[in-house]
Amino acid sequence: MIDIRLLVQFVAVAETLSFSAAARRLAMPQPRVSLQIRKLETYLGSPLFERNTRRVELTAHGRELLETVTPLVRSIETTLGDVEARRLGMAGRLGIGLLALGEPDKLFGTICAHFARRHPDIELVAEAGPPQGHVARLRNGQLDLAVLLDIDQQPDLELHRLHPLQFAVMTHRADPLASRHALRIGDLRGRTVAMIARSHAPHFFGRYFQPLVDAGAKPLFVPELRRSLLRDSPDLVVTTVVSAPAETELRYGLVRRAVADAPPLWLTLARRNSVTHSQASQQFWLFCKRYRLGRATDEDQAAACALTAPLSDESGIPRPTLPARP
Repeated sequence: MIDIRLLVQFVAVAETLSFSAAARRLAMPQPRVSLQIRKLETYLGSPLFERNTRRVELTAHGRELLETVTPLVRSIETTLGDVEARRLGMAGRLGIGLLALGEPDKLFGTICAHFARRHPDIELVAEAGPPQGHVARLRNGQLDLAVLLDIDQQPDLELHRLHPLQFAVMTHRADPLASRHALRIGDLRGRTVAMIARSHAPHFFGRYFQPLVDAGAKPLFVPELRRSLLRDSPDLVVTTVVSAPAETELRYGLVRRAVADAPPLWLTLARRNSVTHSQASQQFWLFCKRYRLGRATDEDQAAACALTAPLSDESGIPRPTLPARP
């Protein structure tokens, strides 16, 4: 059976028509390249090149062989490049756990979108779930990184704050709460409030939902905090977590108001301590830190803004629109 390396070396010489140029391309000594080509010619029983002191040309057999083996060699080169890139952590899958505690986080979506543009060979795979689930998956290596809240501190995790969040509520514009721009926890007394169950996010529930219940709010436990919950329940109040500032007018006659006396909150990127991270994971970590420190280039910021697309109102999790891979 023919040595595949001989075909790779033949294509390098045939495309450059120079043994010295092919040697540089293959990172091999020129005498070694010449020896390999002669070995291939001996195996095939016919000359592939016409050589003289001034030039190298393909013979008829050489031209036929080049046309036949070039697709195979290109496939081999691509495969070897992919394998090496994965070994170095420069390509492949980067699993990121995302929270499902409120509306899509557009700032983090922007970061993801621009990182995908800068690193098209790295596939970002977002997995939504509760904080404690992400922590467990980080520890067993099923996730590379996770987006958590700063209240979810763990001694074996390294945390990096991304940007501040606000605990807020959504109501219909006609709701009496909508006219207030400084809502307080006590204002929700007697109201039915959609919230996530304690089992889904124990730390978050204790810090943000329990005070509402203690103040007299009536909890309605739901799997996702979505605006569509207000469609059939005009008197409902839906809690959410969004990038600060939270106050805004929403579509379909809805408003969003921050709960002013709720504790401060940060969106936080987490990874395991004391482990060797892939180059892809490290690149994303440092990329996020550049944005946090305000050191992104003008090109970075412009491209990130251009890539920010409308996100689903129904998902309850960030869903960045990632550019198609070339």
